[in-house]
Order: sequence, then C-alpha cells, then structure tokens
Amino acid sequence: MSPSGDVACVQENTHGSNDHQISPRSFARIECPSLTQILSELAPPSPALTFAATQSLPSEEQKVLFDSLRSSLKGAEEHGGLECFEAIPSILRTLWECKSLYLAPAAEALANGSRNAPWRVAYGQAGILDFFLQLIASKASVDDKLLLHAFRLIGNSCADTNENRDRVVKSNYTSAIVQHSSNLELIQVVIPVLYNTCIDYAPAQAQLGANKLLYVLLKLVKDGTLKGREALVDYVFELIELIGEQALTQACLKTNQVLAEISASDSFADFYPIESPLIQTLKAWMTSREDQLQICSCVMLGNLARSDAVCEKMVRDFNIHQDLISILRSDANAAVLHSALGYLKNLAIAGDNRLIFGETGIISSISRLWQYDSVPQVQLAATSITRQVIISTIENISRLLEELPEEGDDLTPKRTYLSLLLKLFRKTDSTPIKTEIGRIVTSVCRTLVPKSREQDLAANDLLERVFDLHEDVALPVGAMVTQSQWPVVRSEGWFALALMASSNAGSAAVSRCLPDMGILPLIEQTLDVEFPEPTDETEATQLDKDRGNIVVLLQEILKNDLAVDGDEDNGKTAEMQMLEISRQEVQKTIAEDARGLKRLFQSLFVFGYHYIYDPVATGFRFIHLVIIFLPVILAAPSVCFGRPSKDHERVRTGTLWWYNFLVKSMERAGPAFIKLGQWAASRTDIFPPELCEILSFLHSNAPAHSLRQTKKTIRKAFNWLPFEDIFEEFHEEPLGVGAIAQVYKAKLKPNLMGTSNDSFDTHSYRLRDKVRKNVGALVKSSPQRVPSSYVAIKVLHPRVEHVIHRDLKIMSFFASLINAIPTMNWLSLPDEVYQFGEMMKLQLDLRIEATNLVNFREKFRTRTTAWFPYPYLDYSTREVLVEEFAQGIPLSTFLDMGGGVYQEEIANEGLDAFLHMLLIDNFVHADLHPGNIMVRFYRPSELGLSLGNKSRASDAPTAAEVDVMESVLARLHPHVNNRRDWQKTLDGLNADGYRPQLIFIDTGLVTQLNELNRLNFIDLFRAIAEFDGFRAGELMVERCRQPEAVIDPYYFALGMEHLVLSVKSRTFALGNVKIGDVLSEVLTLVRKHHVRLEGDFVNVVISCLLLEGIGRNLDPNLDLFKSSLPILRKLGSNTTSLKSVRSGDLSMLRVWVGLEARGLLQSSIESVEHTCTERGTFATRKPRVLQSAQSHAAIPRQTTATRFESRPNPSLLLLFDSLRVRLHHGLLLG
Repeated sequence: MSPSGDVACVQENTHGSNDHQISPRSFARIECPSLTQILSELAPPSPALTFAATQSLPSEEQKVLFDSLRSSLKGAEEHGGLECFEAIPSILRTLWECKSLYLAPAAEALANGSRNAPWRVAYGQAGILDFFLQLIASKASVDDKLLLHAFRLIGNSCADTNENRDRVVKSNYTSAIVQHSSNLELIQVVIPVLYNTCIDYAPAQAQLGANKLLYVLLKLVKDGTLKGREALVDYVFELIELIGEQALTQACLKTNQVLAEISASDSFADFYPIESPLIQTLKAWMTSREDQLQICSCVMLGNLARSDAVCEKMVRDFNIHQDLISILRSDANAAVLHSALGYLKNLAIAGDNRLIFGETGIISSISRLWQYDSVPQVQLAATSITRQVIISTIENISRLLEELPEEGDDLTPKRTYLSLLLKLFRKTDSTPIKTEIGRIVTSVCRTLVPKSREQDLAANDLLERVFDLHEDVALPVGAMVTQSQWPVVRSEGWFALALMASSNAGSAAVSRCLPDMGILPLIEQTLDVEFPEPTDETEATQLDKDRGNIVVLLQEILKNDLAVDGDEDNGKTAEMQMLEISRQEVQKTIAEDARGLKRLFQSLFVFGYHYIYDPVATGFRFIHLVIIFLPVILAAPSVCFGRPSKDHERVRTGTLWWYNFLVKSMERAGPAFIKLGQWAASRTDIFPPELCEILSFLHSNAPAHSLRQTKKTIRKAFNWLPFEDIFEEFHEEPLGVGAIAQVYKAKLKPNLMGTSNDSFDTHSYRLRDKVRKNVGALVKSSPQRVPSSYVAIKVLHPRVEHVIHRDLKIMSFFASLINAIPTMNWLSLPDEVYQFGEMMKLQLDLRIEATNLVNFREKFRTRTTAWFPYPYLDYSTREVLVEEFAQGIPLSTFLDMGGGVYQEEIANEGLDAFLHMLLIDNFVHADLHPGNIMVRFYRPSELGLSLGNKSRASDAPTAAEVDVMESVLARLHPHVNNRRDWQKTLDGLNADGYRPQLIFIDTGLVTQLNELNRLNFIDLFRAIAEFDGFRAGELMVERCRQPEAVIDPYYFALGMEHLVLSVKSRTFALGNVKIGDVLSEVLTLVRKHHVRLEGDFVNVVISCLLLEGIGRNLDPNLDLFKSSLPILRKLGSNTTSLKSVRSGDLSMLRVWVGLEARGLLQSSIESVEHTCTERGTFATRKPRVLQSAQSHAAIPRQTTATRFESRPNPSLLLLFDSLRVRLHHGLLLG
C-alpha cells in the first residue's frame, strides 16, 4: 500500500497454508513479558477525550449537526479553504458529549475526505486531527467502528505530511496507537497507521522505539497474531527494520559515549600509552569502512591528545593527520566528519603541528566542508579548525590567502579561501559560525599586523592581500561585537577592530564596513558616561578594556581615514582634509530636510547673515584697521632716512624704526595680524631678512577672556556636566594667553581620566626583543612613566573665529590690489594670504591639534628621542583641547644657561626627532621654536632578561620610576640665574642616572610635503650630497609656482651650483658644513630671482634653519648630514624605499650611499693623519693634505689617486670594498 493512499482494513486470509507456522516449542526457553504488561507500561498521551456531564440533545438537533458537517465537506469540495473546516471540531465535540450515533458516520465521512491530499493540512490546522487523536487516547469505551474510522483519518492525514506527524509525536499519541495493537479488530488498520506515521520521519521512529514498538511487533509475530494476515507482514518487517535501525544507532551512540567517557579518564592514558596495541587498533579503525568504528577511533584518540608532546608524537611518528585529512576528503557521513574535525582540532593546539597540517593540504580539504549546509555542526567545526591551524602561523595564513582558479568566465575579483569563508558568513544565519569566521580574521590580523610593523616584507604583502582582495573583511569582526552570548568574544572583537584600523588599508576596510556592522549604537552606549558600571570586578575590568579599544579604534579611523600620506586626495594633506570637514560643520546653510516655513526662515537667516550682517561687521572692522595702520602707511617714507645700522649692513635706521612701528601696530590689530606677522617671519624667501628678524619677536597682546566664558566652554565639551564634577583642581589663572586661545592647568576627576596610554599590547616575547629592550636600558632606555594626573586645557577665545574670518577677507582684498601692480605680481600675495588663511583656520579647530598629537604619538611610540602629550579625544572639541600636562623645563632655559653634560645629547635628540619627522614620517611639526620644546628627565628602566621562563619582566613602573620631574625641578629651580651652579646641578643629575628627553607641544600646525614639494626637498638634499647644484636649480625653477615669473633662471641655477661647490670644498670637514647657512643662502637666491616655492616646502626649510640653529647653540660641532645618515639607512631599508628603487627612483639610495662614502672617507683620512702623526711620517706634509682637501679644482683626480697609491691604507681598501658591497646590496634590493 502506498503511504499516501487510503488506510483500508486489511482482511484476514483464511486460505493460507500452515506450512510456515512456527512451532511454539522453538520459544519454550524464552520468558518474555506479556503484550498486556508491555502496553500497560507505556506513558499515556496527553490530552485525551473524556465525557463531561451527559448532555441530552434531541435526535433532530443531532441530525442537523450531522447535516451541517456534510454541508461543510461539500462546500470544501466546491470552494476549498480552511474556513470550511473551522466549525467541524465543535460539531464533533458536541456529538461526542451527547454520545450521538451520528458520530460514527461523521467520522466515516471525514475519513473518506482525508484521502484528498490537500485536505490533510487543513484537518491539522482546523483541529479535526487533534479531536480524533484525543478520541483514540480516551479511556472511555469507544465503539470499534468509530475507532476504525478515526484510525483511517489519522493514517491518511499523516501520509507524507510532516506537519501532522509532528502533532502526533508532540503529545506522544504514538503510545495510544501502539496500545490499540492488542485489539484484533483494529490490528489491520493500526499497523498501516504506524507505518504512515514513521516512514521517512526520524522523530516518530525515535518515539516509537522508546514506546517499545519493536518488542510489540516481535511479540505479535511470535504469538501468531499475524497468522492469516500476510498483507500486514510486509508493513511489520519494514517497521522492524526502521525501528531496529534507529535502536541500533542509539545503542551505538550510547556505546561510543561510554567509550568516550572511559578514554577521557586519566587512568586510561596510564594503562594504554600511545605505543600500546589498543591504540594501534584504534588507528587501524580510522581507515575502516564502518562509520561507527571511525567515530569511536576519532573520539578515543582525540581524548588521548591532551598534551603537546602526545599530539606531536601522533603526528610526527604515526602520521595520524594524513588519515584524518583523507576522511575530510572522502564522502563520509556527517557524524564521521564531525568526529574527525574534533580530533584534528585537538592535534592543532600543538604549535608545531600546524605547519605540518598546512603542508598536508588541510586548508583545501576543509574548504569543501564550509559549504556543508545540511549539517551546521560540521560547518562550525570546519571553520573552528581553520582558526586553530592559522594561529601565529604565517605560512598557513599565506595558504588561506592563495588565489583559487577562476570559475569559467567569472569576472568577479580574485577569489581566495578567505573569500569562501566570507561568502559563508554572508549566507549563514548561525551566530556561532559568524563569530568563528570573525575570530579567523582576528587571528590573521593578530599575526600579520605586529610583523608588518617590524617591516616584515612577507607580512606586508599578505596584509595587503587581506584588504585588497576582501572588501568586506571587517564585517565578521563586527559580528563578534554585536553578538551577546560571549562577552569575552565581544572584547576580542573590539581589540581586533582597533588592531585592524592601525594600518591605512585596514582603517579603510573598517570604515567601509562600519555602516553594515551595526556597532555604532554599541560604541555610543559603551562610551556613555552614564552607562551603568558593572558590580563584578572582572566585568568592570573588561568594560575598561573595551572602552580603551573603542577609543583606539576611533583614533585610528580618524587618523588613517584622513590620508596621512598627504597626497591621496588630489594632493591635499591630512590637515587640509580635516579643515574641509571642519569648515563644513560651521558653514551656515539650509538644512536639506527643511520644508515650508522652516525652510523659509532658514533661507532668510542665511541670506541676512551672508549679505547684510557679515558685510556690515566686516566694514566696521575695516574702519578699525584703517585707524591702526594709516599711521604706518603715512610713516613709510621714513625707510629712506637715517644712517646705515651697525648691526645690519645696508639697512638704514629709519627702515628699522618703521619695521618696529609696523610690529607694534600688528600687535594692536588682533590675533589675525599677530599670526600674520609670525608667519611672515618664517618667509625669508619673500620678505627682507631684517624684517623677518624683527617680526620673529612679535608676541600676543590679547587680553584673557573671562573665567565665566571659560567654564561655559569647558562644560559644553564635557556634555554639560557641572564644573565641580569635572575637576578636582582647576587653576583659575591662565598659564598663558595667546592670540587665539588661552591655556589652564587642571586635574580631572578620577572617573574622567580616560583611557590608558597604551593603545593595545603588541609587545613581543621573543628573545631578540628582550635583548633589544635591555640594550636600550644600558644605552638609552625609554622612560617608564605614569601619565600625568594633571591636564592642560586650551580654550579658544570667544568669537575669535568671526574676527579672523573678517580680517582674512580684508587681507585678501588688499592682496589683490597689490598683486595688480606689475612689479609685485611675482609675490602672488593672494595665494600667500590664502595659504595664511588656511593655516589660521587649522588653529581654530582644536580637534585637529588633538589628531596631530595622536599621529605624533603613534609615530614616536618606539622612539626615545621625543615625547608628545596624551590627548583626551573624548573631551576635545572644536573649542577645547584637553591634553596631558607636560611637566618639563623650557628649552630656552638650556639655551640661556647651557646644557652642561647633557648639551650634546639634547642637541642630537632634537635633530634626530626632526629628521625622523622629515625623512621617515613626512609629518613635521611646523612651529618649532624653543618655546614649544621642553626637556624632561627620567631614570632608565632596569635590566630584565628573563631567559629561563616564558614570563617577561613587568613593564609597569615602580614607585621609584614614577615621573621624577617634580624632584628635578626642585633641584634646578634655585639655580636658574646662576650658570655655574646650574651646570653643577646638571652634573649631579647625570651622576644619579637621569637622562633627558624632549617634549614637543603646540602641534596645531604640521607640514606634510605633497609629491611635488617632497621631490623638491629631496632634490635639494641630494644636490648638496652629490654636489649637482646646477641640476637642482633647474628642477626648482621647473617645479615652482610661476616658472614664467623667474628672473634669469640660468643664473639662478649657476648660483645654486656655486653654492653647492662651496660646500664640496669642505666635504671632509663635517663640522664645517652648516646646513642652516646653506639653506639660508638658497632662500636668498630664491628671493632674488623670484622663484616662488610652495609654502610647505619653505616651512620645512625654515624648520631646518631653526633646528640647526638651536642645535649648534648647544653643540657647535652638530652636523645635520651626519645625523641624517642613520635615518637614511632606515629609510633605505624600509618597504616604501624598496618600492621606489624597483620603480627606478634611486634618489634616496644615492643620497644614502653618498653620505656613507663621505663618512668612510672622513674616517680613512682621520686614520691616515692619526697614524702619520704617531709615527712621525709625513708630519711636515699635513698642511698640504688639508689644503688639497679644501681645493677641489686645484688637484686633478690622478694626483689624489697617486697619493693614495704611494702608501696603501687598509682603511681605504675597506672603504672601497664596503662601498661596492653596499651599492651592490642596494641594487639587489631594488
């Protein structure tokens, strides 16, 4: 009978033969419980029908109900729909309650209707099936005819309809069906109903097995109940096979479970070591064709793999991984695959096994299981083992990122194994699988990012592949954060996002996926100061870590999204991009969503502000400036009077007086003109040196704004918290008042102290790093420091932005007038005013300065030469900057009093920091003067080379290592006016082990050279190193702003050549070549020939002048070339330089090799002179040697060569050998 057909009564066959009758004596020795006893032990179903108080219902009304039921069925035949059956259950219940004789015909009619397949689901949904299930479960006496039709309806309704089968299983109605198997009148229908219920439906099979159907059927066969009913035998045998197989599977599972528990005990490993015969048997089972043997083998051997030693022995000596990977490649069932994956995961915990697994091809083997949609447990195990085998294994990560063959004519981007995982992430709804894929991406970043920071080329290439080939690679990490089941995984996700965003490409990936991650509300919630703090200490610590990683994430996104490289956005630097965003924030515009009257009012306001109020206010400001500067203009003829000044040749005293008068007027004019004067002081390529010198003394004369206004601005930055809830201490007297802002010293409340200074722990535990750390402690260790509890708070003056805006408009107007004069257009004053305006606007948004601090701190994280205050980004706004208070001694004090024993060290540290900014980072502090540089003292950390164990010496500062500046200041302060005692105190600090470190503050202005300006500077730097001045002059003319406005470009190039040749004459006297003098002469040539250089380029040149001037004040023998050599070596070995060499740009390589050659030649000459002096040889010729070195044109090359050949020197042989090796090595790298 087809399971979808009608469940008809199977008639007895009275014509059968007795040949197959089983003799009762065959079972004489088997004592089994009776069928009645077995059925009585079955759990009763629930619910079952019972009789309420008997309701008397007239026969006519019963007939009406029956007719109504038949009408419903007829309506269902004609129209269909569930509504036709909705009234039937109540009719049936009423007929049941009154024990109506019409119930049996009603059941027959419904049973006949159940043969119609579309009605079966409706029977279940309307409750008709439930009524008859409760009827067969009733303890009341029910007529067999009624039961017969009830079973027919149940059997037909369950045919191929899992929805109805689920109703039968859900309330254990299979028990009621089995209990009726003892009714010989119904046996012919009960067996087919059981068959229809459990065929192809495992839950019913399992429940029938639990309800002892297998025993009941065997008992029916044994007792001869089926004698003469051969038509039922086929059903019975199929049921025995189905239920028996299910029971056998359950028995196997229980057996494997018992064996797993036994093998998991400690004593099992003691009794059966890995070399025992039992283990060999289990290994042999792994290649068996029996699924249960394979599962048993994987489970028991997996429980033995508890230590790294055992795991490595299983892989190394027994090659067990090969059998496991073969299983993954086979068509084994899900249970076998799951057990094999679990065993492999245990083996992969041993670090040495991961590389072996990768070489055996585990990545490609498990990739097919990622698509095992039918069994999510296998998918999860396959992704989990993937994460395990790539942990700290760069080779397996490389395999994960291998390109896969293209699929036909597929034009999609290149696919990798990681691409398949990301595809699974998008497709699956399983939170554990999504989370595991996120942990895979996290593991990749954990391994590659630290190596990339160490300039590991392989790690760099792999990291580029991660972000270039997988646009949505950050999405799975976001899923780790948004899931709520595992708080530890969420914290791991925050860390991974911060780590990923620490590179430019990773930051772009995070930013790209940020809208789809859904983590922005979580960020806001976690950083909310009103977010309830956990009471549990562990949870509180975890929350602090999460907040720290979120802050780092936001910092990195802000830093990298603004293209720190400088020219990724049409040549705009990061600061210019930040300025554009800042300008858009304050621009008065009409809201896009404004409608009706609201839009009208906004339009009127914007029009009135731009075309009425602002022009009128600018007019009043213009009148004010006319009053200030008209006397200056009228006094201009005084420049023609007076005698030449003693201090300034060719400059009259009248000119100097007028310059000073101009400076005083600029001080009175306000912040824009004060800043204009300070900026003009740096533009010696445009203005006379004497004017620039006087402008450099320009200082702010702006009054301090009120404390009330300060408090209001600060409270706004702190989300309007009460002022007393923000600070423990607040010094109401400003530390300083500038043209744009004023600065206060304060101490934040402990709950507002912000995040730890360390972004995330990327310290390595390798021996090399420990040795490096201890060498640093011996030579020059980084200071161990607790971040200052005091903060410096910079607050903008009220309405300063509006005043500067109007001043810039006035300046631009007059610059355009002056530019109209034919002889003045080469100055391009409108462009200069525009550049000055951009510089001013950068300082009007203090968030830009905070971001610059973040960038500097990141770049100098591993350097000891400089330190930058920690910015509190959470509280820094457009008008307020909160940063760590820099406790130090102004560098100007050391310039006045002398640096004593630290003099050379301070000078070298400052120059080294600047050269790193210039040559390595292309991110230069653009306001370097002694007032913005401070010196702090610290004690180096102690040695800690713990070679014997894995734990490392703690980096946490001890009480003795806490910031010692207070005690140092107390020792130095009494002697600030006594040079002798000052230097004696410095000697004492040196004897006590204190070391100096520079602090750079006021980072509101930075310079980043775009491609053109960087090329100009490198060409100039290279020209001085290679002595090719004429070519450098030509290039500077070609790349200036207005090549057509240059006067006598040929003579400008000749002047550059003459300048460089004068440097060449002093090549080997390192201390004689002052780069500041060279660059100053370059600017003089530029001004004379009207070569209009870019402002950023000039800023870098001026910074060189300032730094070398400060450095030579402290150390007269300071040499910028010599100091730049280690930085050039570092630049020559990093990834960027190697890429440029591959592309044919050998400029930096030549500069590097040239300076190496110069240094080695100098060393050789000093060696020759020293040797000759000691032996008395050539003592009388020493002046000739020096003269020859200084006269580059007088001695031909052959003479010099002959001189060296006359007395060979081992140093010179070493020199040429070293140069040959270095040059060859550099070209090989290229």
